[in-house]
Amino acid sequence: MLTTVEKIMDIDKTLTEAEKPLLEHFIKVATSKIEEYCNRKFIKSEFQDFVKGPVRSYNLKNYPVISVNFTDYERLDNERGIIYFKTPQKDLLIDYIAGYESEEMPPEIELAVLMYYKTFVQNGEFRDFAKVSESLEDYSSNWDAKLIEKMFSNTVPPVVASLISGYRGRI
Repeated sequence: MLTTVEKIMDIDKTLTEAEKPLLEHFIKVATSKIEEYCNRKFIKSEFQDFVKGPVRSYNLKNYPVISVNFTDYERLDNERGIIYFKTPQKDLLIDYIAGYESEEMPPEIELAVLMYYKTFVQNGEFRDFAKVSESLEDYSSNWDAKLIEKMFSNTVPPVVASLISGYRGRI
């Protein structure tokens, strides 16, 4: 995840211990939406990219690159995730490790999750999201599925997009 429950609770003192599981779920969804928007993963993980060639260089989907299993390359730009081959390569599978450790996460990325949360709080959606159902005499309503669907179908808020635009990956 791109931030922690504790960091959100530090900025929103109205949250209770009972809301921690909901916050954790929110952070997972926000992380997923941000990664989807950026077309890359940020958390350090193992990845595989298929290189369809012939090519002299290849832009790995995820970066910064920590290590690659392929040794026949001329140069590796770890920060940008570009591998330059000694000879043209085609139809090659590259296993690699890329991403950030949680303590190395760029501050803009973590701030994007916090702003995502703040946007939902300002719109009243987080508290509604926490409210699974409501009953009033003969009338009852269940918001859970509707709000989860809304959270997954909307694009990231504009303030979040502006924070992460420099981290958008390759399509």
